[in-house]
Amino acid sequence: MYAAFEETFRGTRQDIKERQKAYLPAVKEAYDRTGGAPVIDAGCGRGEWLEILKENGINAKGIELNKIMAGICRGLNISVEESDIVAYLKTLPADTLSAVTGFHIIEHMPFKSLLSFLEESFRVLKPGGIAVYETPNPENLLVSGYTFYIDPFHIKPLAPVTMQFILKDRGFSNVEIKRLHKYSDYYDISEENKFINENFYNEMDYAIIGFK
Repeated sequence: MYAAFEETFRGTRQDIKERQKAYLPAVKEAYDRTGGAPVIDAGCGRGEWLEILKENGINAKGIELNKIMAGICRGLNISVEESDIVAYLKTLPADTLSAVTGFHIIEHMPFKSLLSFLEESFRVLKPGGIAVYETPNPENLLVSGYTFYIDPFHIKPLAPVTMQFILKDRGFSNVEIKRLHKYSDYYDISEENKFINENFYNEMDYAIIGFK
């Protein structure tokens, strides 16, 4: 069911790829900085991000629990393994990856699982490696009040400042918040009210980015 749900609500492959290209420069820098260490994408879904990495010569693997989505990735000749992401990361030696990424995955995790995921991500990254996690932005009241709950598998919205604190607390440095996908860039609006523009027509997603 979830594969069909994603197909209905996530957007086309091309739309997702266009959005995710924003992360390529930072991940490519980390990849080069760590001597070409692999990238792991958590909850890789249909593999749009992995396809971008492959097209740019970056060695990457997706970890995906959904068999249908994993099958889509294999059909595109994208490396994928069916596993729980925390369980998979625990099998890896420390200091072996250039990047751990995850797009719209952390809002699906119970809090203790999220902490374990962040701790394992930090452990397996090489010095100079990067973590990138995109999630719905609850600063946008349309998101936090409605669109977040379209997905019945979401647990709860995660505030940007909270995630920034948690990554710092788990050991990441230079943790930044990157707000993306402004509502007004995708939909025609004519509102000039500052409050509405800043709380309803602002960015619908954000990424929390940290370094080891």
